[in-house]
Amino acid sequence: MDDNRQDRQAAGATVRARVEAALASGDASGAVGIAEEALRGTPDDPALLQLLAAAQFRAGRKVAATGSLKRIIQLRPVDPSPHAQLGALLADLRRTAEGIGHLEKAVALGDGSPVTLANLGAALVRVGDMEPAATHLRAALTTDPAHATANYNLGVALKTVGDGDGAAKHLRLALVSEPAHADAMFALAEIERPRPGDDLFDRLRALAGDAARETALRARASFAVGAAFERAGGYAEAWEHYAWGNARRRELYAADGRTYDPARHAAYISRIIDVFSKDFLAAPPAEGSDDARPVFIVGMPRSATTLVEQILASHPAVSGLGETTEIERLTAGLPIATIRIGGRGGVTKTAKDEHGGYPERFRNADAKALAGLASKYLLLFEKSSPSAIRIVEKTPFNFLHAGFIRLLLPRATFIHCRRDPLDTCVSNFLQDFVQPYAFTTDLADLGHYFRQYERLMRIGGKRCRRPCSP
Repeated sequence: MDDNRQDRQAAGATVRARVEAALASGDASGAVGIAEEALRGTPDDPALLQLLAAAQFRAGRKVAATGSLKRIIQLRPVDPSPHAQLGALLADLRRTAEGIGHLEKAVALGDGSPVTLANLGAALVRVGDMEPAATHLRAALTTDPAHATANYNLGVALKTVGDGDGAAKHLRLALVSEPAHADAMFALAEIERPRPGDDLFDRLRALAGDAARETALRARASFAVGAAFERAGGYAEAWEHYAWGNARRRELYAADGRTYDPARHAAYISRIIDVFSKDFLAAPPAEGSDDARPVFIVGMPRSATTLVEQILASHPAVSGLGETTEIERLTAGLPIATIRIGGRGGVTKTAKDEHGGYPERFRNADAKALAGLASKYLLLFEKSSPSAIRIVEKTPFNFLHAGFIRLLLPRATFIHCRRDPLDTCVSNFLQDFVQPYAFTTDLADLGHYFRQYERLMRIGGKRCRRPCSP
C-alpha cells in the first residue's frame, strides 16, 4: 500500500513538473493538455487542478479556469486560497457580485492578505458599495501602504463620496508605486484638472504618445490632454487631441463591429415612428401600469439631463435613479414573433436585427405581458425609494423608447431636454464617454444622428405628451 501511494505521489510530482515546465516556457495550451490528460486518472488532485486553472487562465480560457477553481473548493471547502483566486477571476469576468461572494468567503476563512483585501475592495467599488470597500482597502494598506491597486480604488471610493483631497492623495500614492497606472492618471485628472506644464499633464501626454500602450488607453489620455489645453485656452491643440482620440476610438469600434451605419439608423427611427403611430398610442391594444410616479428625462447626451435630475431630486419627495439600462432591457421582454419590418411588397419575415425585433414585437402586445414588464420596471422604485411620490430616471437614450414607455406606463411624465444643436454635437465630440457611442467619434455621423433624433422627437414626441399628473 505504501509503495503504491509513493508511486502515485511520484507520478503526480512528475506530471506537475511537466505542467510547470510548459508554463515556464510560455506554452500555456500545452500545459492545459498535460494537466487535463493527467486528471483523467486522478480527477481529485487539488495541486494539479490548481496548475490547470493557472494554465487555463494564461491560455485565455478564463471561464474554464473558474470551473477548475470551483472543483478545488469542493475538495477543500475551508481553504481560503481558491475562494480568493476564483473571486478575483469572476470580478475580472465582470461577474462582480459572484466574485464578491467568494472574496468575502476567503476573508472569512482567514485570508487577510493585501492582495485579497484589495481585490475585494475593488469589486465593491465597482458595484458602488463604497463604505465596506473603503474598510477593506484601508485594511490592505495597513499591511502594504504602497499597494497600487488598493490606493487607486480607495481614491476612486473617496472621490465618489466627495472627498477630493483624500482621493487625490491615494491616487498619487498609486502613481508613486506604479507610475504607468493609467486609470489613476484619469481619475486624478478629473479632480485636479491639469493644465499644460503640470506633472500630471506631462504623464498624460506621454501616455497618449506611447505606441507600446493599448490604443484605448492612449485615446483616453488624448481626451484628457485635449481638456487640459482647452482649460488653458489652447483651442487648436485641444481640438487636435480630441480629434485624434476620436479617430482611435472609431478604429477600435470598427474592429469590434460597432460602427455607426447612418442608413440603418434612419431606417430604425422610421420603424419606431411607424409602430408607435398616433392612432396606435391613442387606442393601444393594451397598456401596462397606471402608476404615475415615473418621470423620464430624455434628450441627446450632453443636453443637461443630469442637471435637471439633480434639481428635481433635491426635492424631498423626489428620488433620482440616475441612468439605468432597464427600459432598454425591457424592450427585449416579449418573444420574437413573425413581424413585418419592411421590404418591397411588404415582405413578412422573422426579425433578426440588431434591435431584436423591436419595436415591431409590441404591435400586438397583450395586457398581461405589458403589466409584467411594467412591474419589473417599478420594482426599481420599491428597491430605491418606496415612499417617493416621483422617481426620476435620466437615461438620455430613452428618447428612442418614448412610445414603448407610453405603452408600458401611460401616466409617466416626460421631460425633454433640448440644447443648441451645434453645442450639443460639439460637446459630444469632446466628451470622453465610458460607453461605446460610435456616432460621437465623427462629426458627420454626429450631425446625422442629431437629425434623426430631431425627426423622432418632432413626430413621436408629440404623440407621447400628456398633462402632468397631480
